[in-house]
Amino acid sequence: MASRVEYLHLLLTNIQWHLDLGRDELLGLRDTDEPVEADSEVMQLIDVEALACTILQLCLSIRTIAITVLSVGSSVWEIDTVGGIRSLVKLEPYCGRHVMEEEERRCIDEWGGRARVRGRGG
Repeated sequence: MASRVEYLHLLLTNIQWHLDLGRDELLGLRDTDEPVEADSEVMQLIDVEALACTILQLCLSIRTIAITVLSVGSSVWEIDTVGGIRSLVKLEPYCGRHVMEEEERRCIDEWGGRARVRGRGG
C-alpha cells in the first residue's frame, strides 16, 4: 500500500530538539558530541520556494505545502493543476494560516477517526 501525502508542513528551526531516542539514531553516528545549530542568518537564506518546488516534483499526491522557518515566518502554497501541469500558488499570509488550520484540523479528524475505529477492533 502506497502512502498519499496531501498536506506537508515543514518546521525549520535553529533550535536543537532533544528527543528520547538515542543521539546516534537521530544524528547518524556522528563523530562529535557538539550540537548542530544553524545561525539565524543562515535560516533566513533558505529558499523556501525552491524547497516547495522540489517537494511538488517529488510528491505527486501533495495538495498543500506549508514551510515555517522559525526566525522568518510561514509560507503556504496550494497546488494548482491545469492541463496536467502542476504549479505552486503562494497564498497570502492570512489565507495561508487559514488553510493550514483547516488542513491540520482535517488531518486530526481523519486520523483520530481511524484510531477510534481501530480501537474498537476494526
